[in-house]
Amino acid sequence: MAVARNVIANGIGTVAFIGATAATSIFAFRIAGPEQFGLIGFYLTLHGIVAVLDIGLGPGIVREVARARAGGKAVGIGTILYTFQGIFLGLTGLTTTLLLAASWLLARLITADTIPADEIHLALILTAFTIGAQRLRSVFTIFLEGMEQQVTANILQSGGAVIRAGVAIGAMIAVRPSAVVFLAASLAVCALEVVVNALTAWRAVPRGSEKAYFSVPLIRELAHFLATSSTSGMLGALLQNADKLVVSTLLPLDVTGRYLFISQVCLIVVKLVVPNVTAVLPRLSASVHRGDLADTRRVYFAAGQTAACLVGVFVFGATFFGNEALSILTGSHAVADDYARTFTLLAWAYGLNSLCYLPNALLLAEGHPETAFWSNAIATVAYLPSLFTLTLSLGVEAPAFLWLVTNAMILTVFLGRAHFHGLKGQRGAWLRSSLVPQFAVAGLMLYATRMLLGPTIALPLLAAAVIAASGAALGVAALVGPDLREAVFGLLRRRIGPRPASADQTA
Repeated sequence: MAVARNVIANGIGTVAFIGATAATSIFAFRIAGPEQFGLIGFYLTLHGIVAVLDIGLGPGIVREVARARAGGKAVGIGTILYTFQGIFLGLTGLTTTLLLAASWLLARLITADTIPADEIHLALILTAFTIGAQRLRSVFTIFLEGMEQQVTANILQSGGAVIRAGVAIGAMIAVRPSAVVFLAASLAVCALEVVVNALTAWRAVPRGSEKAYFSVPLIRELAHFLATSSTSGMLGALLQNADKLVVSTLLPLDVTGRYLFISQVCLIVVKLVVPNVTAVLPRLSASVHRGDLADTRRVYFAAGQTAACLVGVFVFGATFFGNEALSILTGSHAVADDYARTFTLLAWAYGLNSLCYLPNALLLAEGHPETAFWSNAIATVAYLPSLFTLTLSLGVEAPAFLWLVTNAMILTVFLGRAHFHGLKGQRGAWLRSSLVPQFAVAGLMLYATRMLLGPTIALPLLAAAVIAASGAALGVAALVGPDLREAVFGLLRRRIGPRPASADQTA
């Protein structure tokens, strides 16, 4: 099945992508130090905010391409790509211009002991252009995902991340360990990625399609959906990155660098879950469009069980082994002791955040983006004032705790609304099969591992044991979900089972 193939492709691509981004953060932090990494982390934060273009417009691209492939659109696939390409080009140009205009103000807000103000300003200018190139590239990646060409999309995305990481870290070693060198090297690779992704996306447009054009009627048809989805995505991006911006402006840059580093580590769980949600969104959109509720339920429940497996292992791993993980990643026992609780809070916060994506994908497939808009809007009003007030007085643990509480509230709303329309009445069944068992298995297995290993085991042996226990927990958690178990076994039967006899053999 295309869904199973896409999930596997996204899984492999995600591992490569996360490996490249994690290696980038770890080596950049160690090579450049906390202050220079503070600037790199600031770039990563701004990139996450501007990625609202993906969050808001991405589901619109996937949904429209899926419906066009199912015969539900008057315009051709090439026209959909051409139209969204134009939208992304305009928004990317506007965003880059705004970031360039704001760079002088941001350079004065960021304080550093060892980095001159003009170097901070140059880093922010390079940040603006690098983010612009990455956002323009994303429209072509999203289009390939909508065409269910996840293998190609993942090769481009993960391959680009690996090359970008290697070039950026290599440049810091060869030239100078600074954020400016890191960003200049990243910009060069990103520009090449835009060209390669654009050529690949246009080659995927079916041959013989009508001549592609910029469709104003298509924009009018999707205006409400895109406006609501984009606005809610903007609020969501603000929520996800507000803590980093506040910490960057209120606390010293070395503290900021450590907090941003931990945030990047915790973002791994989001990067694990979101590609799998992306893999099922075209199928969900097509199933909802056809009115096939049985298929919608099957895909939604299996995807939920996959997400719960990944999130459960990650958050309980951070809970029981957070101090040791930070010691290995930062190379500092002092940093691990000071920030272990912050790491645990952020791991749970991002874990709950990643669980929000699947119910929101179902709502978007059904044409209901307003749930994300209103929940994010209300959360913003409550979250931001508390964030400013408590961070200044309580330090980095305050934003981590507030982000955890905010995500718990939003997830509760999303789960309620996702089972209000097509899957009404299925919330209890979803919780019993797609969340609670997976968390119980992961928690019990990793807690047992913690108790068996004890506090004095050497870090290399502990790391190996935790990796083995996490893999075992992930496997067992996958088996307790009936829909995921059936999908996995069904895929194995199709791949390794006996093939049907040919006509000659049965004659």
